[in-house]
Amino acid sequence: MRRRVTRCASYDRTVNKLWCLILLVGCGDDANTMPDAGGDPPLDGADVKDCSGAAAVTAVGPAFPPDEPVMATIALVSHDATGAMCGMKDGGSGSEAELMIDAPPGGMVTMVLEDDEGYRGLYTWTEVQPGDRLLFPSLFERGITPKNVDVSVTIPALSGVTTFDVYLQCEHGGGGLSDPSPAGTFTKSLECGSNATAVAAMVLAENGSTAQYAVSAVTPIAASGTTSVTLGAWMAAARPTVTLRGTAGFDRGSMGLTPGATPDFHSVTMLSFADPLTDPATLGPRNVPPTFSTRMSVYLSTPEMPRRSVQIGRRYATPMSLDLMVTTDFLPLVSAQLTAPLPRPTITWSTARAATADAVYLNAGGWLLVTRAEPGAVRFPELPSAYLPTKPAVVQTVVLMEAKNVAGFDALRRDPALPYLDPEHSASSLGDSINGIIP
Repeated sequence: MRRRVTRCASYDRTVNKLWCLILLVGCGDDANTMPDAGGDPPLDGADVKDCSGAAAVTAVGPAFPPDEPVMATIALVSHDATGAMCGMKDGGSGSEAELMIDAPPGGMVTMVLEDDEGYRGLYTWTEVQPGDRLLFPSLFERGITPKNVDVSVTIPALSGVTTFDVYLQCEHGGGGLSDPSPAGTFTKSLECGSNATAVAAMVLAENGSTAQYAVSAVTPIAASGTTSVTLGAWMAAARPTVTLRGTAGFDRGSMGLTPGATPDFHSVTMLSFADPLTDPATLGPRNVPPTFSTRMSVYLSTPEMPRRSVQIGRRYATPMSLDLMVTTDFLPLVSAQLTAPLPRPTITWSTARAATADAVYLNAGGWLLVTRAEPGAVRFPELPSAYLPTKPAVVQTVVLMEAKNVAGFDALRRDPALPYLDPEHSASSLGDSINGIIP
């Protein structure tokens, strides 16, 4: 929900997720079995619809932070493949609320989420199959609660350096940068997820133009008491850069580096910016541990409003520099327009050049629908007037998404957040890319 997203950004592990959000595009070659929604006639209850074969599916609402209760309710509407309404169900409330409804094979299901502050957000799943478990996109990890882990690190002395930057990490994310500390014993109570079984540390020492890191191995969390983490020897920092070529039409660029003891460990993203962009443009360098796994995100945006942006994410066993051609290494820019208003908005979209992607995320103003990435007209389904968005339809966001570890649309249609959490991704967006996953 809108206020939750702002709070979310204060969580270190969620910051990394938000970075993933900005990177959407796709590489899937599945055939689209959905009809061209843009050509359907308006539905008024008298049109032919096909709800045959409908059977139960389960839809699950978003997860909310356990320390901040949210008064939220959900309702469901099922539709056939053309968007004609088949049934309604309400009654779900709270974090990860579940509700069941009958939906026909290849049809759609729309969840309507409302909170106690007047927020209403809608999400529509497409190509639904009986027996599906459908997850409303959520920035908070499902089924995970926080736990405190007391950590102790001994910082080795280094000539010419009086204070050190200490970064602690939890398995599956969490932790971050602590206050500067002198050499010697450093202790902190670290908030990790309940699924974390280990922690790690990296310490940065800077002396003028020289930067060195001391890092730890992955250290199991102690069964009780304090977990002691041992640092290795000081090493010269790696200093990766990104060189961008073909930047015409873009005015801003950024690089994010997220080092982790292993791919499942991360706590902070280190950023470098270029504004305005040159051609070629160089982002960085940034100091990172030379032996840690490093996630790299590169983001470019155009000056006009609404902004259009492209982004890629990569993961490396050790940090390295990249040389990228914008016109071939990134997904193409997206254009879109609203071609029909509420009650059944239609968004027509296209790309600057041919491309393949896993999915397209379309937000018609608080109403998000995800479907196969085939340019053309996408028509939103039929809803009772009481469930429609409270504001007029607009093209709020269109995001084209590709993720290396997601095997096409059928793999993500039940859980649309999957591509956003994949460090190996590519994305192209029109409008606020956060709204490509949060309606």
